[in-house]
Amino acid sequence: MRNSLAGGTSGFSGVWLAILFGTAMVAGSGMAEQTGQLEKATASVYGYVKMDAVWDDSMIMPGNYATYVADEDKAPNRDEFLVTARETRLGARIAGGGSEGVEAMGTVEGDFYGGTLENKSNVMLRHAFLEVSWPGKGVSLIAGQTWDLVGPLNPSVLNYSVMWCSGNVGYRRPQLRVTKTMSICSDQRVELAVAAARTIVETGLLNSGFPTGQARVGYAGVLPGGRKVAIGVSGHYGEFMGDPGDGRLNSFQTWSVVGDFTMFLVAGVSLKGELWSGENLEAYQGGVGQGILNAASKCIGASGGWVMVDSGIGPWTLGLGCGLDDPRNGNLAAEGKARNGAVFGKVTYAITQAVTCGLEVSHWETRYKDAAKDAESARVQGSMIYRF
Repeated sequence: MRNSLAGGTSGFSGVWLAILFGTAMVAGSGMAEQTGQLEKATASVYGYVKMDAVWDDSMIMPGNYATYVADEDKAPNRDEFLVTARETRLGARIAGGGSEGVEAMGTVEGDFYGGTLENKSNVMLRHAFLEVSWPGKGVSLIAGQTWDLVGPLNPSVLNYSVMWCSGNVGYRRPQLRVTKTMSICSDQRVELAVAAARTIVETGLLNSGFPTGQARVGYAGVLPGGRKVAIGVSGHYGEFMGDPGDGRLNSFQTWSVVGDFTMFLVAGVSLKGELWSGENLEAYQGGVGQGILNAASKCIGASGGWVMVDSGIGPWTLGLGCGLDDPRNGNLAAEGKARNGAVFGKVTYAITQAVTCGLEVSHWETRYKDAAKDAESARVQGSMIYRF
């Protein structure tokens, strides 16, 4: 329900923020006296305040950030200018309550993309998880909502959506995860991780009787010549049900296979990216946000990826990259998004250790299945960020 006071937040937002700050203050001051373990807990509040100003020469959806260009046969082909502070992020990390050989911590984080009007945005939960680790054994356990194992990298961009629906897959969801890290030698290690995750389904569809499984195998080491490299293969498989109204339930599968890599070319310069393929990837930001058409249809398959070169020179950072999301057209609706991609370049400058300004220029192109021509837009985004 909307708050009638202009500029206010919803009751949920106020309660969420009060809990977050209260938890940090109590844990940080050592006032939690319920158990002897929590008396030694420490907390830190982190995040950033961010203002984004964007100009598009044609409508990009949803507006404040970019995922794809609106169909120019149906939407007004006009430019627009927007300003928002909704990406402002607030989090708290609480550590303590462990014992000999066991470490414990918790994280809660949110931003303001939870809906409602621009000047009184609701809080959106990003992360809320606890982590218990056994450093001596190289084992950790995560329970709660955090990043998928699938597609673990994100491009370093100013755009809030980090190239989702245009080449990048993977999101956040509730899960139980176990990770095992093994050292091969002093500068090489292998990481194995598995997770049982919540299956996120569209409205009108039903969860199956088992969770979605995710897994990743990763390697990090040093190549001859001293170059650091990290590579990994991840994937997921899950099912959910749909009722087409004919007295039976249809079963739908969601799956993916993702390869990721990061390589440090020279001092301060890195190359990273991902390649992927799968089906029914709407909840993973793939298929240009398309999973199935309806409860009687088939899953929409898609493939894609992204790549980026990133560098830092003193207070400056420079980045250049591109991404592509290419659904298979056979199961798309007549007006479905048949392809979506972008190229981008960004530059940021650190005014102080805490304050950064940045400029990002990108070109977006979205192909619609039955449209006469592709929808295109140029986008210019300026950002100011204060990190704490």
